[in-house]
Amino acid sequence: MRICLDCHASSDITKRRESRFKWAVIVEEMIGEGAKINDKDFETLTTYLSVAFGRKVKINEAPATIIAETFDFSAEDADRIVRRRTERGPFKSWQEIAAVPGIDAKRVEEQRANLDFTAGLHHALPVPAAPVSSRAASVPRR
Repeated sequence: MRICLDCHASSDITKRRESRFKWAVIVEEMIGEGAKINDKDFETLTTYLSVAFGRKVKINEAPATIIAETFDFSAEDADRIVRRRTERGPFKSWQEIAAVPGIDAKRVEEQRANLDFTAGLHHALPVPAAPVSSRAASVPRR
């Protein structure tokens, strides 16, 4: 916050909800405008902003492009996540996403607060059949 507040009002930052990728772009723009941010601070600042002021993603419905931007992953990594979700059903935890082969587990853990697991879960739950009473079953249909 110290870095941002040198030039911006706190509300300029706290009202925004951006993906990790978009926060990285914003920090790059700040550097281009003269902000003194070294590589270590760049990573720390991007991580902080994306976690504290990140954009929620409905991981069980989001297309690969949104997943890539949210996590700042490559298109291939985002495709792996969507493929896993398609093959095995909706994710229920960030650990399931982190376990996808080739995925940066630390990045998923970092962004876990921005994951919404509710979307898509209703498709995975079985719909109970209406109970049939023994009496109704024995009555002949006309």
